[in-house]
Amino acid sequence: MSDACGPSQRSAFTNGSFTMPGLTTGPATSHGFLRSATILAACMLAVALALTPFALNQSGSGGMSGLAVAATICLLSGLAAEAVSIFLARSGTPLAAAMVGMALRMLPPLVLCVALALSGQNGRQHLAFVLYLLAFYLTLLVIETCLAVRRVPATTSSMPAKHVVHSNNG
Repeated sequence: MSDACGPSQRSAFTNGSFTMPGLTTGPATSHGFLRSATILAACMLAVALALTPFALNQSGSGGMSGLAVAATICLLSGLAAEAVSIFLARSGTPLAAAMVGMALRMLPPLVLCVALALSGQNGRQHLAFVLYLLAFYLTLLVIETCLAVRRVPATTSSMPAKHVVHSNNG
C-alpha cells in the first residue's frame, strides 16, 4: 500500500491526533500551558514560603505585602511569557519564543526596579522588595528555561558522524 505522504507526514498523525511537523510529542517534550502554569505557581509558592520568615521581620515594602506584590508581578509576567513562548514554539519559531518570552518575563520586574530607583527614595528603603523580585525572577528564569528546553524538538541526524583523523607529518 503506497501513499503520497513521506514518513514525516505520516508520523504527524498518530494516536488519532494531529501534531505539527517538527515538534516531537511525548511526556518528556510536550506539555500544555496549564501544566506549565501549575509548575510555575508551585515553585513561586515554595520561594514565597522560604522568604516568609524574613518578610515577617520587615516592614513597609519589605514586609509580607511586598513579598505578595513581588510574587504576583513575577508570576503574572512569567505566565504571560510562558503563554507566548508556547504559542510561538508551536507555530515553528522557537527563537522568537525564547526572545519574546525573555522580554515579557524581564520587563515588569525591571521597570518596577527602575521606577523605585527613580523615586528618589533612600537606596536601602526598598532593598528587601528588590531582593524578593530577584528571588522570584531567578526562580522563574530557571523553571521557564527548563520548560523551554523540553519544548524544543530533539534533532537526530541520519548521517553517520564524520571522524577527523589528524596526522603529525612534520
